[in-house]
Amino acid sequence: VCETDSFAAVRCGVGKYAAAFSSDVLLDRYPELVCLYSVGMAGALSDSLDTGDIVLGTAAGSIISI
Repeated sequence: VCETDSFAAVRCGVGKYAAAFSSDVLLDRYPELVCLYSVGMAGALSDSLDTGDIVLGTAAGSIISI
């Protein structure tokens, strides 16, 4: 966990379970937390995309409810 007075970040690794676990760690460590951003990257499903291209999603593939 990397933290300052008003910001904390954690690198969780690959997969939705690693993200959920890291979210739990942050929530346990910072019970006053009011906002949590989860950011991820994934491989391309199209040959027309190159490394460095930015793709904006329109829907979530899976959602974990904790």
